Amino acid sequence: MFGLEINLKPRSQEELPATEYIYARRPLITIGASESANIAVAEMAELGFELQISRSIGKKFFCKPIALSSNVNLPPFIDGVFEGSAYFDLGPVEIGVIQLDSDLILKDGEAPDHGGCRILRQALASRSPLFPAIYMAGDFPVALSFAPDHPITVGRGKQCTFRVDGDDIAARHSRIGYESGKFWVEELGSVAGTFVADNQIAGRAELQPGTAIRIGRSLLLYGITSEDQITSLERSENFGAPLKNLGADRFPCLISLSEFARPSRFVLTPNQQVIIGRDPICDIWLGAPHISRRHCVLDLTKNNLVIVTDISTNGTGHDGGTLKNNESLEIDGFGKVFDFGNGLTMALCFSAEEESAFKASGGALDTFINNTYEADTSLRRVTQMNLQQYLKERDLGGSPEEKIGWLSYLVLTFKTMTLTNKLFFLSMLLLLVMLLALFFVLVFNILG
Repeated sequence: MFGLEINLKPRSQEELPATEYIYARRPLITIGASESANIAVAEMAELGFELQISRSIGKKFFCKPIALSSNVNLPPFIDGVFEGSAYFDLGPVEIGVIQLDSDLILKDGEAPDHGGCRILRQALASRSPLFPAIYMAGDFPVALSFAPDHPITVGRGKQCTFRVDGDDIAARHSRIGYESGKFWVEELGSVAGTFVADNQIAGRAELQPGTAIRIGRSLLLYGITSEDQITSLERSENFGAPLKNLGADRFPCLISLSEFARPSRFVLTPNQQVIIGRDPICDIWLGAPHISRRHCVLDLTKNNLVIVTDISTNGTGHDGGTLKNNESLEIDGFGKVFDFGNGLTMALCFSAEEESAFKASGGALDTFINNTYEADTSLRRVTQMNLQQYLKERDLGGSPEEKIGWLSYLVLTFKTMTLTNKLFFLSMLLLLVMLLALFFVLVFNILG
């Protein structure tokens, strides 16, 4: 954050000087006359450049003039590292910059009068924080020091400590803190998600200093505890590298439109078990009292088969029934909506079309069995619901084998079985083949 004093010089004897004081709650700001500037100063249009200011460790901050065209002479006295404050006379305008400590602000929900007294006492009794700090990689690096007892909030909102812009950045995206020698990051229910290394998180996750934290798809942060770590990070091969397979187009994924679900979009990874429940340590947190602490578990196999297992007290509902008492359901390639009660639904989507359909329906339980998908009669569709329910929905009438044929009926029946029933069916089929073989052997021996 910065405190700015902008003095506009009079252009004639009749004009009076004007002074504006601005509180900029951003770690990186641009002052200029262009539309992209965070703080617009029309008088800077004739200068031909803008002023870029970014925070560094402690009281330090960087200033850099940014030319708006190729034939602009940039003043060298602006480009450099400053500490505490700086004052620039740019001709038609004078700009004073004061770097403000991140802990000298109101906390979430804190009353202004109490917060003001606390800030005054803290400013008089303690030094400016140096470490821990959050470091943002990029063309204009930013470092924000903070006190361990004052976690920072990252997002687009005005109340965020680390305020940044981005289409994939939520108003309150995540919270970062430091405790017992480790950093922690908490996902606050964003759409694009928060990632630690290669893994999307839900709730709170601990990490070692220097570990990459991805906010959405574009913002990369690191927690550091010394200036030497910045040098080590910049020299490492993976510094600033994008995370593997990161993006909003990854599938299969879990989607929820409920405000009680965090994160609202979670990408499944092969051989990674995903736990859904009310416990904050779950991969997907559902903040409703009727949800079990550990409600259900999802596993994605290498063959893109999703296995859902109920581990709750009340069962896990879905658009084809209810799972209870450790029952499992195999889902192979077609969307499925889960019902957790009280209007809290979550969809398993295998494509962008399914994700869009679920959002357009407002999270309806019957999203994938309504008229939009009525024309889909492939085996892939049938494997996602009970066979009799499938036939009933289409009102085929008569016996199933008469309407779709014996061979198709057997294939559909087999594909709707659970894994245990499939193994039992195959065992019985093998036994039948062996008995038939034995029967023919006996017949040939008798006739021979």
